Amino acid sequence: MSSELKYLTSPLTIRGKVYKNRICAAPVGASASPPSGDIPEFILASYRRTAQGGCASVCVGEHAAPGIYADRLGEHPATDYSDTTGLQSDGWRKYAQAIHENGALALIELAHGGCVRDIDDDLEPAAIGPVDYIREDGKHVGAIDEAMMAQIADDFGIGAAYMKACGFDGILIHAGHGWLLHQFLSTTFNTRTDEYGGSAENRARFPIQVMRRIREAVGEDFIIELRVSCSEVTKAGLDREVLLALAKGIEGYVDILHFSSGLYDDPHATRMWSTMYDDHFCNLPVAEYVKANTEKLIIAVVGGINNPEEADRLIGEGKLDLIDLGRQVQNADPDFANKCMEGRPWDINRCVRCLQCGGGMPSDPDAEDPDLDAPATGFGSPNKNRGGPPPGEGDGMQGPPPMPDGPRCTINPMANTDYTLDTIPKAAEPKKVLIVGGGISGLTAAVVAFERGHKVTLIEKSSRLGGILRFTDNDAHKVDLNNYLNLMIRRVKDRDIEVLLNTELTEELINKLDPDQILCAVGSSPVVPPIPGIENASKALDWYFGGVETGEHIVMVGGGLVGCETAL
Repeated sequence: MSSELKYLTSPLTIRGKVYKNRICAAPVGASASPPSGDIPEFILASYRRTAQGGCASVCVGEHAAPGIYADRLGEHPATDYSDTTGLQSDGWRKYAQAIHENGALALIELAHGGCVRDIDDDLEPAAIGPVDYIREDGKHVGAIDEAMMAQIADDFGIGAAYMKACGFDGILIHAGHGWLLHQFLSTTFNTRTDEYGGSAENRARFPIQVMRRIREAVGEDFIIELRVSCSEVTKAGLDREVLLALAKGIEGYVDILHFSSGLYDDPHATRMWSTMYDDHFCNLPVAEYVKANTEKLIIAVVGGINNPEEADRLIGEGKLDLIDLGRQVQNADPDFANKCMEGRPWDINRCVRCLQCGGGMPSDPDAEDPDLDAPATGFGSPNKNRGGPPPGEGDGMQGPPPMPDGPRCTINPMANTDYTLDTIPKAAEPKKVLIVGGGISGLTAAVVAFERGHKVTLIEKSSRLGGILRFTDNDAHKVDLNNYLNLMIRRVKDRDIEVLLNTELTEELINKLDPDQILCAVGSSPVVPPIPGIENASKALDWYFGGVETGEHIVMVGGGLVGCETAL
């Protein structure tokens, strides 16, 4: 089985630097170099692994631009941008080197927090932004005047030139997710009445000034990428006309315009992290509009992208030039690009956008302790109460504590380990392994045991593999999860694994097969509460499996996720 991805795997040259394909690793999280320049090995290893996966470029996560108001949270050491030869700059070089040595171009993201800066210090005002106001947390935000604009533009230029000296091929400037440049573009934040507010051209004026200054600082042989939010989704602060005005103003200075979405303080609802309920390529419509109305810009899109065939078609049709992948290559399948280049996109673990790696849900304002009531399921999600825009903002986000072993992934148990499916260590002594249960756990165990060199038999009492995940056959929102289930079934069938369907575990069968090891993956059964008359009700999953006939009027008992999705 093979699949040619003619456009997605074609090279692209920008400023004399070759993108070997059209697949880029988006910036994830934050980055820093301490004054000692000692970068933890596990951090460098994560960038090496992403580059090894075949992406054309890898972007190191967000770092604060120069300037006392730029840093949002104060959680990482500030960079001395005046010294390009010291130990701290050597630390930044290690990032670029780790990426270059593994075949990818190296970029780094710089950002300015603007009015959402949240550091407790003695600065007055506590933060700066487009307008002067008192935030909901009581902190004073000062309005940026033209002298400050000139200084901030110079600061961004200094930061970009510094990173060029440290060996990076380009810079990504963050003008999305609610950071300073986004704040000027958006009427959610920018209510100025001078030449920097009001019309689309006015709101784009300061971001254009910044990008022009960066190009002057770095020269012509350095890539500049600008990331913007195409929408705030839950608000009306951004429209495609302001983004088009920005795009036309930066042509000639900026090489890549990169479309993301949303606001950091409300990442799920605003599609900053799209979920399985959002469309794939959810940021494409605005990006496509801007591309159709500009001439020089290279257009990149992030957001719900896990389908290389669709990306190939869209690039071939001229609707975009690059795709940026975050969770997909950081966790779900670091070898996404390699598999595309090798003509086997069918073997990709396609991210199901479950947010296991991304973190919590909004705090419940009515909970006894909202912070403690918020689920914490992943790594690196935004924290709540970051200040936000002027009055009228929604609830913040409560994130989980960091995990020492990095983000987890629902569909890739080898995420953030040293292993891939092809490099699992072989067992010192191969054994006969019997796996009981053909659901996702049993399928995964069968593949991993086989790759370790064991002789594997998988038994399933029903006539089909898939277990409880077979409900995705009939759930319109679970296409990606269904794809993963079918991938795992195919991986089992493609290996020399004996599969026995319609087979229950018995003592007789155990004696016949004589396994050295039995792995139990029998799943679970639904809890049925002792409610009078419940024997006349049907279980939700039975409906998904096609065993329930419904009349005209249906009552869902239970308003949790399963109840809501089944009702929908």
